[in-house]
Amino acid sequence: TGTLTVNNTGPALVAGQKFYLFDQPLPNGGSLTIVPPAGVVFTNNLAIDGSLTVVSSQPPQPPHITGISLSGTDLVINGTNGLAGEQYNVLTTSNLTLPLSQWTVLPTNTFGGGSFSITNPVNAGSPRNFYILRVP
Repeated sequence: TGTLTVNNTGPALVAGQKFYLFDQPLPNGGSLTIVPPAGVVFTNNLAIDGSLTVVSSQPPQPPHITGISLSGTDLVINGTNGLAGEQYNVLTTSNLTLPLSQWTVLPTNTFGGGSFSITNPVNAGSPRNFYILRVP
């Protein structure tokens, strides 16, 4: 028994692709736990012919905002799909015609476990604001 972690450093994987990791069947290969890249499902053929076959592959979604809610006078913005420890910025503006370089950057943070939550005070008399997530 053991764990085999697979990382994809090349182009997107496609269903039906077969990768021979060993040139012969691996004794007890079927009992290995396979940890595939995000969005990929493999068939473990290690005990049969030393290979893994891609059953399905969906590219991982990029980091994005999943929800915005009002808590008293604070706006709470939640998001997901970031890499733990990866830096992100939430940008805001009341004028959508401005280039992103001119939007206001809210406090910079890092993803914790792939998700984030940021709280921003809202003034009742302020114009409507728009928000976007930026991963530098």
